[in-house]
Order: sequence, then C-alpha cells, then structure tokens
Amino acid sequence: MMMCTQKQELLRDVGCLRAKSPTLGIVVLRMDGLVSPVHSGFLMLAGADICLDQRAQSMEILASIQALRRRDLALKAKYLEARDRGVSPAPAETNTGLIRLSPGPVHGWTLLEDGWRLVTPGCHAVALTGAERRVLRVLLAASPNPVTREKLFSDNEGDQPTSRYIDVVVSRLKRKVALHGERLPIRSVWGVGYVFSCS
Repeated sequence: MMMCTQKQELLRDVGCLRAKSPTLGIVVLRMDGLVSPVHSGFLMLAGADICLDQRAQSMEILASIQALRRRDLALKAKYLEARDRGVSPAPAETNTGLIRLSPGPVHGWTLLEDGWRLVTPGCHAVALTGAERRVLRVLLAASPNPVTREKLFSDNEGDQPTSRYIDVVVSRLKRKVALHGERLPIRSVWGVGYVFSCS
C-alpha cells in the first residue's frame, strides 16, 4: 500500500496507520527534503519502521521493503506453526502466584510473544495492552471455568481496579477481535465474573 500525505500531517497519518494495523510494515520516504534524526525519531515513535529521504538509493529502498516483507512472512509462519502444533508459549499465572504453562490453545485462540499478541482461530494477530494481556492470560488458563473480577488482576499490581474498569477492558478486547470479523468467546457470569468458553 502506498499513501501520499502532507508534511504537517505525516506524524498523525503514521500513528493512525499503526493503530489500525499493529503488524503492518511502514516505510516513510520523504522526497521533498531531508529527514533529520529528530524527525525520524518522532516518525518511528509514531509507528514507522523505516524512515528514508531523498538521499536514499533505489537499492536501499528495495532492501528495506524486502526486509519488512521477510519479517511479515516469518511472523505469519510462526503463528501458523504454533496453531498447528497446539503450542501456547505464553505462561499463564494462577491465582496462587505460581506460573504454569497453558495447556495449549483454547479452541484455536493462542497467546504469543509472551502474551502480548492474541492469535485468533482465523490467524489474525491482535496486539494487546498490559491490562488486556493480564485478563486474557488468566481467563485462558482457567478456561472453561469462570474467574472472579478480583482474580483478573494480581495483588502486586497496587490498587485493585474497579469492576467497571475490567468491564471496559473486556469490551475493548471484544471490539479489537470484531475488527477482524471474529467473536471473542468471553462471557460474563452473573455474580461471579467472566469465563472464556467457546461452548
């Protein structure tokens, strides 16, 4: 995909692209001048992977795009291999504080990259925030049993979040997955909390 944008809107547009697609390779190629190290840093903080300017040679541009393509193919292969083997490399914490490995994907749902990325049964990768990661790790480890709202966050995380905060985190997770045309099987259990169950 190629996109043209005005200089003053470049940071905003790069940030929007990254927010819409966390795994997209973004190359910024400025042909109207030089990219200073500071501006390049801001663009990369906004979500760009590579920043080039008019001094870049065609081979450098091609090699940069090829490197991003290799990374994309390697990530997709990793997700597919993990799904096919039934491996879930992300550890899940139990409410006792002990660490145990998850028994594998739950009905095709898998956490990768130490739990920072959820892979759906349709092989869509969803980037997670810290709160979303914690909630999913606990729910997947306990599935198909329900988990109380209090146990969705550990005691060493300071102030316990409100029940409403956890509802917002779950709602945000469901919206993220829905963007890929899939439904996250987290249900609320009245008087208890939440359950991750595909039944």
